[in-house]
Amino acid sequence: MSTALIQNWANRQAASLAPWIVLSDRGTGKRSTRRSDRTPLASAFREPRISYFAHVLALLQFYSSPPENRIARGFALRDPSMFRSDYVDKVKWNLGALSAVCNLDCDFCYRYGSPVEGPDAVVISQGRSLLSEKEADARLDMIEGGHGLFAASADLGEDFVNPSILAIYEKVRQRAPDEVIDTTTHGGFLTEEVIAELSRLRPVDLAISLNSSNPETRRRLMKDRDPMVAISSLERMKRHQIWYTASIVAWPDVPIEDLRETVRFADQHGARVIRVQLPGKTRFHPSTLAYNRTEVWERVVATLRELRTEVATPIYWQPYLYGSDPIEAEITGAIVGSPAALCGVRTGDVLLSVDGAPVRSREEGRAMIYRAAEQGKPVDLRLGRSGQELSVTLDPDPEGQTYPYSAPGYDSSKLSLGVFMNQGVHLPSVVDVLVSAHSRGRCRVLIVTSELLQASVAKILDAASSQMETAPSYDLIVPKATFFGGDIILGDLLVFSDIETAITEHEAQHGSYDEIVLPATMAEAGADLTGVRFDTFNAAVGHRCRLAHHPRILD
Repeated sequence: MSTALIQNWANRQAASLAPWIVLSDRGTGKRSTRRSDRTPLASAFREPRISYFAHVLALLQFYSSPPENRIARGFALRDPSMFRSDYVDKVKWNLGALSAVCNLDCDFCYRYGSPVEGPDAVVISQGRSLLSEKEADARLDMIEGGHGLFAASADLGEDFVNPSILAIYEKVRQRAPDEVIDTTTHGGFLTEEVIAELSRLRPVDLAISLNSSNPETRRRLMKDRDPMVAISSLERMKRHQIWYTASIVAWPDVPIEDLRETVRFADQHGARVIRVQLPGKTRFHPSTLAYNRTEVWERVVATLRELRTEVATPIYWQPYLYGSDPIEAEITGAIVGSPAALCGVRTGDVLLSVDGAPVRSREEGRAMIYRAAEQGKPVDLRLGRSGQELSVTLDPDPEGQTYPYSAPGYDSSKLSLGVFMNQGVHLPSVVDVLVSAHSRGRCRVLIVTSELLQASVAKILDAASSQMETAPSYDLIVPKATFFGGDIILGDLLVFSDIETAITEHEAQHGSYDEIVLPATMAEAGADLTGVRFDTFNAAVGHRCRLAHHPRILD
């Protein structure tokens, strides 16, 4: 058999190893009809050697097994320590997804409608569905010298669907006594008993996907049969003094007044921060809901700006770069009960200096306050407010600090004394695009960016270029997310085919470029979401592409 035929066969077999997973409802034995439970799960891991071994085993089994049993079922690692390849920043993260499935059926779930694995695939989930205690033990035992086993890449589901979740959290706590156990949950499992256990395991930090404080709205939006468990969990979290963020998806068919009431509810019940996610869906999403993204986003952001003058809890939206200057060192809010709140820091204040050192950008201001707070000494801030300047001093241990800033079992020193600032653009990373191009003698540079960052990146590059004697010429392009389609505008959801199309069309009009600069976050996994590797894409554009490193903006 020729090499080409073997490769084609192997590709078909790889696709067949990613079956549709249909779960059973607990205790009923009935097949689930939840859309999220029909998400395709791939069979590979991020660790490249595992994919390679699976490929070789599949070929071997094809030639040595009867036709009816030609698909490799799996294999065991003889010496797992050889695969201690992942840096372990947090023990829980090295465990991978504790659950890759969810028991609710939210209208806005991003998993719905995503294309299945295949020639034009998006690998949205890999590996196992639920983490077992046995695997958790093996992974925890393997952590040594700051490294552990490669993580099983799996789509993050609802942790508390896993019946062993509290036992696994206990193992994490034993291994890392001071590590914050954090996760996102829809809150439907947060009963009094569960929250009491979480209180015992502090420090714990949850992002509770509340979405509505109205039971009927939550039931309709999330298909939650008992919405009051999650809604009333906020009161229990406050009573047990467990840190949490209240998360809300501003889905277009939810009345804006419902959003207002949900924000007020979270503010009254001790949320440390309130996060509102601006809605979006791909062209694959099954919803027929039609809306104008710009109108909806503008209305939601305007509403949240009004609510900021009413509630004490910091409010932000995602993506925060929409409707927010990515450079200005704007303070999003002050955490209730924190030194910043007690000394009068307000939402909308602009940070001008920290201990006398001027602040040039929001990202720099965040870092400066964090470093100053770590020293455990008073920090002097100069703030801009409504055209005036004022100075405040943050006392690291003032009288009156309370939950949700301070709580038993938590180290609040990492909360920047309560000054909450969302991420912004890291100026040196953007400036380095021109400096690096100049050092390599590149005269014309094409820079790939996103709709959210285009104006700010252009502003930074123009300022940097004016300070250079011989700066390279440059242009910015914003590729359309044609693969995902819909109203997706986030840069890290672009695939290489989108970028290649944008480059080809632009160069047809403006001529060829010496260098093409792509944010490294778009290719940090080595391949895009369709499985196309960066080196393949780079070859297609004449090996002219360079990756520019910038901290990932999660807000």
